[in-house]
Amino acid sequence: MGTAVLLLLALPASVGWAQCALCRSAVESGDPTFAQVLRSGIVLLLVFPYLLGLIVGIVLWRARRQRMRAFQWHGTQD
Repeated sequence: MGTAVLLLLALPASVGWAQCALCRSAVESGDPTFAQVLRSGIVLLLVFPYLLGLIVGIVLWRARRQRMRAFQWHGTQD
């Protein structure tokens, strides 16, 4: 069972190394500055979804915390 889980977790990592043939040829034959810009663009595209998820998570957590405080406050008044 553990081996099957390990293989399933490793499968997406091996697929993740694949590149578009056009991007690969442009990076290999191109300017080193272009490769750096391409890497920076990829990192930029990865950061924003996580940042957005973090912001949504914080907003939901704060709303839930406020709701729980209001519920506890009303519960102690009875």
